[in-house]
Amino acid sequence: MTVRLHPSSTFAVRQVLVQFTMKGMDMGLNRYRLVSDGAGRWTGKAMLPVCTTGRTDWLATVMLNGPAGERRAQFAFSAALH
Repeated sequence: MTVRLHPSSTFAVRQVLVQFTMKGMDMGLNRYRLVSDGAGRWTGKAMLPVCTTGRTDWLATVMLNGPAGERRAQFAFSAALH
């Protein structure tokens, strides 16, 4: 996964975390720290558990941490089973 920060952003980022949850279902703690390439791009890999009910609807919460506090954004997506 990749998080890219807009070049004109004035929010200084020290750490990027992505947490995966499923609404109404306890899927355990699935939080991953991304690594900076130094040019506004943060990358990482995640492996999500398979839901025993067959659901694939996930929420990804991206957390940007910096000296001015934290900012969050949430995205819904469907995971493909491989």
